[in-house]
Amino acid sequence: MKMKKILAGVAASALAVTAMAASASAVNIADYFEKNVEGNHGAALYLIANDGKAQWAVDAGVDITTVYGVKFYVTFDAADVADEATWLGGAVVANSNSTGWKQVEWGRVDKEITADLENGTVTWQNGAPIFAADDEYAQLWLVDWSTKKLSVDNIEVLDKDGNVITGNDAAETTEAETEAATEAETDAATDAETEAATDAETEAATDAAPAETTAAPNGDTTNTPVTDKGNADTGIEGVAVVAAIAVLAGGAVVIAKKRK
Repeated sequence: MKMKKILAGVAASALAVTAMAASASAVNIADYFEKNVEGNHGAALYLIANDGKAQWAVDAGVDITTVYGVKFYVTFDAADVADEATWLGGAVVANSNSTGWKQVEWGRVDKEITADLENGTVTWQNGAPIFAADDEYAQLWLVDWSTKKLSVDNIEVLDKDGNVITGNDAAETTEAETEAATEAETDAATDAETEAATDAETEAATDAAPAETTAAPNGDTTNTPVTDKGNADTGIEGVAVVAAIAVLAGGAVVIAKKRK
């Protein structure tokens, strides 16, 4: 069995484990927004910050000019939602060098943004990029003017088609690399197994073949088997296979831990 097949499988496994570890460290937007900012019941997401705060767009590798909208997942007080006479409203704010303190009102009815109270979302989809390429800071806020009970549970940043921008291009690349590494690992393992099976079949066929004979001198009709005096089977390759399997198994354990 060729050792390079075994080593290829081990290397592929190591690459897959490394890639999975990198993917597990993807940027989480929940770490980049603050709740109850300035005493209101809303939240603020810092895409680019100029005051030392965490910067989601920077860390996630997001081009600020691809941001066209934002969706806030909120929890309203059930009694306020049920009572149509209760006014709920506020503003979605874009704050940056280019926008200033741009406010777009949201409410139950008759506002630029109609809040989806049933599903608990406030969504602003703009017709153009919200921020400019040269903005030195960029923030998206949800402000509550009704002073009713409201909490922000999550925020999604949207592109021009209303799709969620996750950023994390590095993580997406890592997933592709992981898939490629896994395929390489599988191919290497399959090649090793095929070659091992071929070696076993060849050895079995050799053992089953009749012994060769040589002509006896002076008319002696006794057949003398020819003895193979080649190198003895040391079992080194078998040990290598076992070692490789152990390494690959170890890699699988690491991947399983990373996925938890």
